[in-house]
Amino acid sequence: NIPVLETELGVVYRRLGQPDVAARYYASALRAWKDAGNTEWKARLLNNLGLLYHMTGRLEDALPFLEESLDVAKKSGYQWLQANEFISLGDLWTDLGDFESAHGYYDQALTIATQQGASLLIFYANFGDARLKHLNGEFGQALYEYEQAEKSQVKLGLYEQALLNTERGVCLLKLGKLKEALQVLRLAVDLFDQEQKE
Repeated sequence: NIPVLETELGVVYRRLGQPDVAARYYASALRAWKDAGNTEWKARLLNNLGLLYHMTGRLEDALPFLEESLDVAKKSGYQWLQANEFISLGDLWTDLGDFESAHGYYDQALTIATQQGASLLIFYANFGDARLKHLNGEFGQALYEYEQAEKSQVKLGLYEQALLNTERGVCLLKLGKLKEALQVLRLAVDLFDQEQKE
């Protein structure tokens, strides 16, 4: 299946740090899924393109892809994809500096993810909301929420563990807990190293 292969190639090139090549493969796969009338893969590829633009700093370019992906997911009734898209939009609006909109998206994601029992999405919705507290200077509350997210029922992958410990470490630094911060940040580095080797 050529569109599936193109999608996977896009993922590979994104991880290799070649976003322009990744975008070409994603765009080609998206055209194929649109022609085939496959709304699930259409939503996924729109999301992939939105995330790609987000990660490369093209925030305004990312927005229409993520919004269209959410629209497709809603019309098609894909609950998991809707929750995932709400998280993607929450992350984008966080980086655009609109914390109120970001919180609203995380809240909607959490509602659907909880209904679906989607533990990883529950983690990311909670993590996103904790990050809002962090960015707003509420370091004690953010640290508490990061720790609660870590205690969720999902088995976190190496990347999620590294991400969580990075944010926890920075909060600890801001709170003046230097020894604890150093320990947590060293753990985050080790986890990122392990993740890169896999």
